Amino acid sequence: MSNKQKTYFLCPGWDFPVDSIQLGAILSNPNFPHKTITSAEDKNLIDTPIYVSHKYNFSDKFEKSKSHKYGFFAQFLQIFGLGGEASVLFEKGSIETYAFKHMKTEWFLPSESFAKASSELPRVASFFDRTDFEKPVYIITGLKVVQGASVTTNPKKSRTLQGKLGFDGTPIGVPVTIGPEAEHTKSIEGTTGFERSSPVVFAYQLSELWCKGGGEEPVLKDHTAGAMFELGDGKTTAEMETEISDGMGKALVDGREFVSVIDEDSAEDCVCILPTIPR
Repeated sequence: MSNKQKTYFLCPGWDFPVDSIQLGAILSNPNFPHKTITSAEDKNLIDTPIYVSHKYNFSDKFEKSKSHKYGFFAQFLQIFGLGGEASVLFEKGSIETYAFKHMKTEWFLPSESFAKASSELPRVASFFDRTDFEKPVYIITGLKVVQGASVTTNPKKSRTLQGKLGFDGTPIGVPVTIGPEAEHTKSIEGTTGFERSSPVVFAYQLSELWCKGGGEEPVLKDHTAGAMFELGDGKTTAEMETEISDGMGKALVDGREFVSVIDEDSAEDCVCILPTIPR
């Protein structure tokens, strides 16, 4: 029995524009959602409804809730700042508020016919053969896209901002510009705003597709924190749910960490698998 809360994986940064990660794509490694083992010629095999929801003009304080949980997108900002060409790294505690203009969530439930057709794709079948049918492939079954992300920071809380080429601060009251690989230090009062306008994929959901060979039907499984924890830890589902409910970081069997967060779109608790960041 797997964990009932939805599980999302954070993308490893801001470098994933819309269409670089797609629903129904098939992966050999769950950590790299843009590296598919299917080709551009492979037909998209989704044959069930795609559910879409939207959240507009959201803003909130950058702090944990009473249940000690960050918002989902806030957790992403906690790791990557505003990323990409903005690439602004904030000292802990400097962010006052965060916001986005639009968050789009889309997902689907893969069918048995989808599983069978996917397992017969040449590169997928080759993967199963090379691994002696001992490893699954991973299907992207959900995506979260955010556009118009912004934060405000309090220089009195944290006086150091680091930025890379191509980012200009959009200030509230006092102009601030971040130059190439420059470090900007201020001790002004009030808050300063920074914004990133382009839409990017920041999180995804996965299902596992197993194939045993010998003519057996392929099997779909949810790829969730609960299921992954149960693979080698021996804990019960109840113990797992207790651990993720306190909002603190925990480690999976494969070393990745996860936290319990609040989805800004649905206002529901969900599990957030943190990306592995090369050091």
